Amino acid sequence: MKINIFLIFSRFFPKNWEISQLWFAIYLLILPKLKTMTRQQHLAFCAICVKRAFDPNQGIVCGLTKKQADFENVCTFFEEDVKEKEIEQGKIKQLKSETNKNLNRGRIALFVIAGLYILAGFLEAFVIEYHHILFGIIDWFIAFVFIGLGFLSIKKPLAGMVSGLIFYLLIHVLLALADPMTLFSGIIWKLFILSSLIYGIKTATNEAEKQKKESALLIDQL
Repeated sequence: MKINIFLIFSRFFPKNWEISQLWFAIYLLILPKLKTMTRQQHLAFCAICVKRAFDPNQGIVCGLTKKQADFENVCTFFEEDVKEKEIEQGKIKQLKSETNKNLNRGRIALFVIAGLYILAGFLEAFVIEYHHILFGIIDWFIAFVFIGLGFLSIKKPLAGMVSGLIFYLLIHVLLALADPMTLFSGIIWKLFILSSLIYGIKTATNEAEKQKKESALLIDQL
């Protein structure tokens, strides 16, 4: 590879041998810094290789060199450990299952809020004393917003749940300004909804950070 690069430089500067040598020297100096694979990317191979070994000071190392991996893109010594790969895939599936479960708690909370406002709208429009259709329309509009945020949270969990939490808190702040006792009515439901949304937001935040790191790793490979 180094010889090929040198030939390219020589061809590019056929009349100036000194410039070719200079560029080749610069290339040799920066070559060690051109490595794009990270430790995490190496471990994606090393952790499921039958030739892996463990060093208390270095972690997972190559059993042949007794050093951490330094290959680029492909390791010529790699031999897949099928059983270890199945274990790793099982861990990944379990982690994804837990993540989806936690995200669904937040999504369900948004749809539960929407259902409660649909019911409240029906009661305030047709059933309770001093009912009026305008009260029902307001509740149904709020329910429609939460339904929209619920569907948004399927594609964009963090944006949907954070917006839902802010909107939910805003509604109850306005209600509390009109009647402070509304803060204590249905307190169990409110705590359930708030905890579910906060738990979902926390999970979505962790997933966003994870995706950001993975994107950074992909950029490093370019």
